[in-house]
Amino acid sequence: MDPRLREAAAYWAGTSSYSQPQAMAGYAEAPPAVKDAQTAGLARLVTRLTAGRLDYVKRTTADAYGRALRAAHLAVALGACLVDLAGLACPQ
Repeated sequence: MDPRLREAAAYWAGTSSYSQPQAMAGYAEAPPAVKDAQTAGLARLVTRLTAGRLDYVKRTTADAYGRALRAAHLAVALGACLVDLAGLACPQ
């Protein structure tokens, strides 16, 4: 995994499912380059998973691959929500 994606995620990592306010504040404070790294990293992850479908299914199962791909798509959707919500909360 791209280390920039891990670095970006550290800005808004929560300790529990109840830490959304902390995550939003962290995202709002992150520099634009970090936010861009998150968006690009998640896009690359989905692309890699999609392109490597046959290999991933051979190594695991179709169900496991489907769960992983779904989780990656959800991460992209959540990232888009962060972008939208941060824009509403912190106009620039």
